[in-house]
Amino acid sequence: MFSGSLKQMDLSAVLKLLSASHQTGALKLFDAQNGTAVATIFLQAGQLVHAEAAQYLGLDAVSICCHYDEEAFAFEENEVSAQQTLAAYPTNKLLEKISDQIQERIALKLALPHENEVPVYDVSASLSGLDATPSDLSLLILCNGSRTVSQVAQDSRRTLQETSTIIAKFRKAGIILIRQLQVPAPAPLTVPSPNRTEIQVMTSPESSIAVSQDSNEPKQARYWRGKLIEE
Repeated sequence: MFSGSLKQMDLSAVLKLLSASHQTGALKLFDAQNGTAVATIFLQAGQLVHAEAAQYLGLDAVSICCHYDEEAFAFEENEVSAQQTLAAYPTNKLLEKISDQIQERIALKLALPHENEVPVYDVSASLSGLDATPSDLSLLILCNGSRTVSQVAQDSRRTLQETSTIIAKFRKAGIILIRQLQVPAPAPLTVPSPNRTEIQVMTSPESSIAVSQDSNEPKQARYWRGKLIEE
């Protein structure tokens, strides 16, 4: 049985291998932790003919499969499907679509900001061609450089994951810049030495200068008008 993990080989590479070798059967994806089947993609003589994921079929199921990146997989030969939800689409085009969606997901994952980073909306960036809902665009108002990602999520009443994903999409499109949270450096703490004392050194009859000296060090001799002053 041909099997492995999507951590080692992504779904696009697995399907291309099965298609190129003209396989007939079912590629099944399993939850890596509990072993539950989460999706199945059927091939017939190397052609993608049907896909199932949760309650979705066909292209919708394929799109869901493109988000899997840690699941285990196993190919069972000669297992066929009665449904043909993908048969009308050229397999080479489907494989290109799957590869593009996986690369898009990877790029989006790399663009995810940390919750303590500060998103800044670049007002000079063009919004033309951007795939975003009015609700997504409203988030840009909060990305004014004074809030962290977690604060934007709180103020917009969204979850942190949802907020991070939207910001990542804008960041990837060059509409949002990410800055690090500036934390002011603490003031240095000065602790006086417990062994330092103040002594008076006479420099003239009219004046004296106070200097610090470590009590552990030898004391300096003091003179008054050329005569040594005894302690």
